[in-house]
Amino acid sequence: MNYLIQVCRGVFVLLIMISSTSYAQEIKGRIQDKEGNPISFATVKVLEKNIGAITNENGQFSIDGLPLPATYTFEVASLGYLTTTSKKKVTSNSLLKFVLKEDVNQLQEVQVTGESQAQQHQNAGYEISTINTDQLLNQSTDINQILKTTSGINIRETGGLGSGFSLSLNGLTGNQVRYYIDGVPMESYGSALTLNNYPVNLIEDIEIYKGVVPINFGADALGGLINIKTPNIHSTYLDASYSVGSFNTHRLALNGQFSDQEKGYFVSVQSFFNHSDNDYLMKKAPLYDDLGNAKGDIEARRFNDQYTSGMITAKTGVFNKSYADELTLSLTYAENKNNIQHPPNTINVVFGHLHERSKTMLANARYKKAFGKLNVDAFINGGLIQNSAIDTVGKIYRWDGSSVDRDPSTGKGEYYPQKSLLVIDDKVVRSNINLSYDLNDNHTFAVNAGQNYLQRVGDDKVNPNNKTFRSPNHINKTTLGAAWLAKTNNEKFEFSLFAKQYLYNGQIVIQDYENNDVTTDIENGGTGFGGTFTYNVNDNFRLKTSYEKAFRIPEAAELLGDGIFILPNPILEPEKSHNANIGLSYDNQFSLWYFKANSNLFYRNSEDFIRFRPMGPQGTYENISNVRSMGMELGLYSEYNRKFFISTNFTYQDITDQTALDEGLPNVNYQSKVPNIPYLFGNLSLGYNIVQTSNKKLTTSWTSKYVHQFFLNWESSGDPAEKLTIPTQLTHDLNIEYSFERGKYNTTLTVSNITDAEVYDNFKIQKPGRAFYLKFRYYFNR
Repeated sequence: MNYLIQVCRGVFVLLIMISSTSYAQEIKGRIQDKEGNPISFATVKVLEKNIGAITNENGQFSIDGLPLPATYTFEVASLGYLTTTSKKKVTSNSLLKFVLKEDVNQLQEVQVTGESQAQQHQNAGYEISTINTDQLLNQSTDINQILKTTSGINIRETGGLGSGFSLSLNGLTGNQVRYYIDGVPMESYGSALTLNNYPVNLIEDIEIYKGVVPINFGADALGGLINIKTPNIHSTYLDASYSVGSFNTHRLALNGQFSDQEKGYFVSVQSFFNHSDNDYLMKKAPLYDDLGNAKGDIEARRFNDQYTSGMITAKTGVFNKSYADELTLSLTYAENKNNIQHPPNTINVVFGHLHERSKTMLANARYKKAFGKLNVDAFINGGLIQNSAIDTVGKIYRWDGSSVDRDPSTGKGEYYPQKSLLVIDDKVVRSNINLSYDLNDNHTFAVNAGQNYLQRVGDDKVNPNNKTFRSPNHINKTTLGAAWLAKTNNEKFEFSLFAKQYLYNGQIVIQDYENNDVTTDIENGGTGFGGTFTYNVNDNFRLKTSYEKAFRIPEAAELLGDGIFILPNPILEPEKSHNANIGLSYDNQFSLWYFKANSNLFYRNSEDFIRFRPMGPQGTYENISNVRSMGMELGLYSEYNRKFFISTNFTYQDITDQTALDEGLPNVNYQSKVPNIPYLFGNLSLGYNIVQTSNKKLTTSWTSKYVHQFFLNWESSGDPAEKLTIPTQLTHDLNIEYSFERGKYNTTLTVSNITDAEVYDNFKIQKPGRAFYLKFRYYFNR
């Protein structure tokens, strides 16, 4: 079926009244704010020639038709910033740079075009990285693949498209990092919508909060949050893309939007469809005989790992009205089917028919309005998330694809003791309201309240003895926050102070060994607080530091389990952590070179650290009394004349168990690294614009990713020579992209893992080898 999908604005350059001479040449430049962030759609005029341009999404511009060398007067303007005029001597090798300052009066008059919340928090000392996806829209990729190249982030997957994954951010992993879409928790959409199936065409920016998380999200993140921003509601466009590749992978994205600026309304539809057989070769698959005796390893293709997912969202709303700056209503339907080749933490058990299905139906309403100095931003959503686990075939499979029938009298399925079709229904209601008041130009106060309710009921359509979730379970979370953001008149110093209160309660019903219901009532809470500080040394150099006492409430899957591979743990305690960060950033223009560097040191001292502990094919989440995480990250970026770029980053983190005593006895894992978490990794990216004109573009890029080996189990346990390790990973990806007709038609060839390296990642599960993908994209914007 066909889908429409919303995506980012395309890059455009407008030349005004171009004049030419026999000595005319092109000059290039970049416009940014004082933090180094690019300013798009800024105007640049050469007053002597009455000629100009408009910057693209990266803050870059080019002007043709100027005799060089010469001295010209440039007027630079952008909504929300002070207009600046300056004379510059320009040669054919010049790469101009303009830094604009905010226009406070204009910001007050036009609230919706002023500084974003992310920029405001970044100025105040929050450690935020922003990824603009303009240069990635033509690539056959998803959010996970983009985040992998970011400093401080490592993502480990158990397989191909749609597989399980674990994201690590500055010493935090899994649910310790929260995921949002336009400020709405991604968990609202269920497993049908995740980071590894969400296409890049639906994204404008990705905001990565490292360490302290602002109160406006209403999140209980332990020290990290990723917010995916979709395209704005003020443009009209149509976007269509199709990608085909190895392992019978197909990805379709269609979206469109109509926005009437005069009448102040918009209508959009965004959607995607993904499918992959994921039938890549397993080079060391274990083979067992009928009695369970090991017969050695074989090469075998995965045969029950197909994945299919789709989503459609219809959205409409109004903007720039007397009663609302933005009022949006949306309906989302998402669905997926995920065949399960093996449990997520071992390949010693193989399945041939076991699979999951998920459906999500969600309604969302969003409201934004500036009442003078008071700003309101609120949302509420509710819906049904249905997950089904289907195990109705009585067979035992092997990696070579052969199978043995089970004794029909036992009623056993492939995985469950009895054949099963477990349907789990989650009813969810979530809301959040954020109020901020600008006391004056230098002081802002904000308060926030968030609520998250889940009720879970299950029913096994095949096995009447399976009582999992038959009795309703429910969990309710409430978060409250208050913050003060301030800066000095000269904006040299900016800081914030905040406090957060967390409350949660619920009722969890599990079954004991005799299948009797055991009910646990939970009620807990905690208080967090902290502050951030920024010192702007000059326009190029800044220092940031922050501290937070953080608190994280366990997720539903951690407390309740998932009815398949995750066992419940109703007595799981919330995580508490003391988090500190200090960071430096620098950027500058040197003739035709642009250079940017950032570094960050982080420290986390966590109590009741939550980690997944495998137990055979299943596992459960458990608390570790005291875990310390400390490390550093460094990122470097350089660009020459908008033709060539090089980017690199690396992260080192030391995550150790600091619990000296375990139930009164010496802890054998004391000061050992927490297992199955990488501690040294990095990336290197190179790119070159082979052809770049106003009409067409040919670019190529190369990305290498390195992950140092790390232990699968506790490093202090067992014989060092026989310990299981996840080996060192080094992979290389190649992209070749061609665009013409000013970006209307685009095609990209991607080769991932170009050397066909054997890559083993999460729980030492083998990942795909070399793969090829070809993507076609059509983009029209009015």
